[in-house]
Amino acid sequence: VIFYFIMFIGLCSIVLLNLVTSIIVQTSKDGASSDREEETKWRKKDLLVKWEKLQQLIEASDENEDAKLSKGELVLAYDRNDEVKDIVDEICGLQDMLRLFDLMDRDGDGLLDKKEMKFGYQRFRDDPVK
Repeated sequence: VIFYFIMFIGLCSIVLLNLVTSIIVQTSKDGASSDREEETKWRKKDLLVKWEKLQQLIEASDENEDAKLSKGELVLAYDRNDEVKDIVDEICGLQDMLRLFDLMDRDGDGLLDKKEMKFGYQRFRDDPVK
């Protein structure tokens, strides 16, 4: 009888340790997942702030003041304005920004008007560069 009691106590302590360990592991996983979600939210917010600032800087770089932005004006803004260069490099780099320009140019005229920029911003806001 004592032998069975000792075996029962031993088995219960092992089960209890496994239960405690599984709770600790699950809590750690939940915490890590929450941290990743918060980091993703923070990155998205940071990118959106940079995108808005970039949009303002690029609009100010409209060389011929036609309220449209050409790829040339974008490249000039990138080359001349360190703030534009820093933001573009941080978001995606110049080559990817030029590809993004092509995606935003919905009518294919090689120019972005305010409507196309707004549409591009909204798409970026909903699904920012990762």
